[in-house]
Order: sequence, then C-alpha cells, then structure tokens
Amino acid sequence: MLDYLSSFELLDRVESDEAPCVFFGASLPALFWFKRVRRARNRCLHFCFEPPRFLDRDREDILRRVSSVARMVLRPAFAVYRHLARAFVSAADAVLTQGVFGRSEIERAYGRSAIVIQHGPELAFLQRPERAPLTVMTVNYLHPRKRVGLFLQTLAVLRERGLPIRGCIVGEGPERQALEGEASRLGLASLVSFRGFVPDADLPAAYAEADLYLHTGRLESFGLSLLDALASGLAVVSVAEGGPTEILEHRVTGWLAEANPESLADGIEKLALDGDLRRTIGRSAAQMVSSRYGWSIGTEARVEAAWGKDVSAVCPTHPRP
Repeated sequence: MLDYLSSFELLDRVESDEAPCVFFGASLPALFWFKRVRRARNRCLHFCFEPPRFLDRDREDILRRVSSVARMVLRPAFAVYRHLARAFVSAADAVLTQGVFGRSEIERAYGRSAIVIQHGPELAFLQRPERAPLTVMTVNYLHPRKRVGLFLQTLAVLRERGLPIRGCIVGEGPERQALEGEASRLGLASLVSFRGFVPDADLPAAYAEADLYLHTGRLESFGLSLLDALASGLAVVSVAEGGPTEILEHRVTGWLAEANPESLADGIEKLALDGDLRRTIGRSAAQMVSSRYGWSIGTEARVEAAWGKDVSAVCPTHPRP
C-alpha cells in the first residue's frame, strides 16, 4: 500500500504530455489515476512481469497458511482486488512482458494482449574445471512459489543414490529458516550452503563455482536467473513448466523434467555422470542465449511500444538488423 501511495508523487515529475511513461506493478493505481482521472495525453505502458500471484496461482496456498478469521477477510478482498487490477491494467495504452508464457498469463488474467520485451543475459560463457564433488546451484528469492524445498528433496534423492554432490542456494527470503530446517531434517546440513543475498556484481563469481543449475520455480513467467545460468555455460535441469519451456530445448540446451524429486534427480544424475554431455549442453546453451537473447532487441521493442511507431521513425539513424 505504501508503494501504491508513494507512486502518485512520481506523476508530478512528468513534465511533457509527449513523454511516454512506463508503470510497473506497484504504480498501477497511479496509472489509472493518470489516464482515467487526469486524462493525461501521455502514452502509458504497463510492464507486467506476471499478474499478481496472490490473486490466482498462490491464492489457495496463502489462505491455507492463515487463520480462519483472516480467510474470511482475505477471500472477498482478493475478489475485489481482482476487479480493480483489471480496471487498472485497462488504462494502459500497451502492456509489456518478458516472455511468451508471461504473455499468455496476462491474456488469461486481464483479457489483454501484451508485447514481449526481449531480455538479455548478464553473464558470459565460462570454462569450468573438472571438480568433485559437483556443485548444484539455484539462485532464487526464498519464497514458497520458488519451491526451493523441491531443490533440497532432489539432492536428498541423489545422496540416497550414492552420487557425490553438493548444493548451493543463493538468495534470501521469508522461507530461509524453514528451508534450513528442512535441509537438516533431510540430513543435508553439511552438503548444502545457504549463501544469502549476493549482489549483482558478485553473481558471476557465484555462478563460476557451480557445475549444474537446478530450477524448481512453479510456473515462472520467464526465468532471469535461469537465463544467466545458461549464458554462463551451466547445464540446467528445470521443471517442465512455465517460461523455462520456451527457453530450453530438452537434451540440447538443457534438461526438462517433471516437478518431482525423482525426475529432477534423474536429470542431474545423467549430467553429473556424463561430463561430455554436460559440457556440450552448457556450450550449446550459452551459444543459444547469445544468438537469441539480447538487450538491443528488447530496447527496439520498448521504443516502438513507447511511441506507438516503428523504431526507425523514432530514431531515423538507428540501423535495423
């Protein structure tokens, strides 16, 4: 709510009605006010990473975690906000998102089409030395929807199979204490390190210490950390759902598996034992990211969305690919 209220102050900084404005989730009410009440002439865009999960995907999980009194309050509140969110988004001249799956989620939730803005990786390909045991990594906000518990369960299966493996979890969040307890309960306390929050500048070094990347997030709209892992040449094992399915090609640029510990462990075990396949997939993934994903492509799409016209009309000297 504080984000919502403070976002209205930003409207006073718009000095020209010809300036395109981009609104993110926390400023949606300001977008509605700007376009519908103040009737601003500015072209206004809403960048939507994904529709609010608490209204749909995570709603029942949230309600199960709260008291019966809280459920009585939250159910109607969620229903009201669902209608408000659709009204807020309807005020935008265009909706932007980061991937094809995210676009389908926006169409389902809001009944609006969206423009995909291409993302680029932050990392470059790395040659990794042979190491034992191998380290399996994930970079995530530690929230239930990221299913980091599934990451731990997969490592537990691999340990039971006798595969020498270590785990590294990068990120902070409300589930950290519970996940540390789960690691102890599964007998993984000495095998899994919780690195906590790592600044962007230090992430390349963190990725360099890993040998495999395991993605377990539930119906991720895209997967930015996964894209960085691929760019760095890590072989990635991912649940076969959401955004990763549009990024990865099974056994070519990654390994897709069902969202259960046994299937994910099968993928990790295959790549851990077959070094040639692991390195081949890692190189293919880095090459794929380099050729398909880039900030320049996304920049062109955003410029065209912002001005509602071809980028060459906005920037006449800009060479088209």
